[in-house]
Amino acid sequence: MGTSIRAAEAFLNGLSSRLVQIATTVGWEEFPLHLRIKAHRGEVFVAPDSKLDSADPRNFDDFLKFEKKFAPRHDELFITHELFTALKQATKATFVVSRKLTAGSLCTTLYRWRRLSGANRKTSYQLGSQSPTLSQNDLDIFCEQFEAQLLAQAACTQITKGLISAIREMPSKRHERVITPDVVLNLTLDALYSYLQLIFTDCRVRVSYWHGSKQHRQRVLKMLGFRYPDGESTNPKRRIFPIEEEQWKVCECFKKMKFVVTSDVAEARNNRQWYDFDKGQRSDTRRLDSAMQIPVYCEGIAEDRQSRGVLSLDVDKPDLFWGGDIHLWRERLVGFLAALALSEKMRNPIIDK
Repeated sequence: MGTSIRAAEAFLNGLSSRLVQIATTVGWEEFPLHLRIKAHRGEVFVAPDSKLDSADPRNFDDFLKFEKKFAPRHDELFITHELFTALKQATKATFVVSRKLTAGSLCTTLYRWRRLSGANRKTSYQLGSQSPTLSQNDLDIFCEQFEAQLLAQAACTQITKGLISAIREMPSKRHERVITPDVVLNLTLDALYSYLQLIFTDCRVRVSYWHGSKQHRQRVLKMLGFRYPDGESTNPKRRIFPIEEEQWKVCECFKKMKFVVTSDVAEARNNRQWYDFDKGQRSDTRRLDSAMQIPVYCEGIAEDRQSRGVLSLDVDKPDLFWGGDIHLWRERLVGFLAALALSEKMRNPIIDK
């Protein structure tokens, strides 16, 4: 059974590259293919006469009849509790609880295979300290990181170009032209959203920025801007939360002034470590599966860091953000975070003590 799991893992890990190869072969820009992959363990009674082979309906018939329920997401590996209990401990550790399920006479728990964590993946830093002999996988990872860094630099350049263009288009008054904080914020969100779309080509990305302020003598976080895929939207006026309410990840990030990463939102919900703003975030169409909140801060009078806002990212694919990748994201997004900090400094030059 462990061999079948490893085969499925290898297939999913290489699926993207295979689809690119197929698209190139047939001359298409992309080859749209999505698969439902699931596995179950049950007993089948084999008789001398193959026509007399039989099995309990829940071990065979119901699994096939309701097959879509056992693979609620495309391109992910799901297994039932019956199979999970038969695996070795090391293999079990690569799965997380997805949901409880009833399909016909089969009542079980679904487990989803968790892709290799960021802490266990090789990075460019690790590659440099190892043997000079690199595998093809090592080279692919290195090239991917290098390309992501180049794209980030190009996106930050677009912010600068946008600022120059905004200055030129402003009406001059006494030869003074003023850039507003909102101009810097919007240019940064545009560039960041474009960058994330380039590096996450097979999923939907959402970006929002939250500003720390005071409202009715209470410190709150409120959404100032967002960039969502076509056809999706939100109401920033309803996205205002007291900073002290740390059950919200944006508030936790602001208050603790550190990255907050939720690799699998569904798992975090099950463990009561994630709370949705509204029911829409739980819907299958919204698909909020992996998220990361990043603090934006400025230097105070005593050169201490003080929180000013939070950059929030989420995607519709689990495991895309990992705690072990924080150092990579900090390096990739440093230009965007600096621009957001600049907009905060322009919005409120004096930091309240």
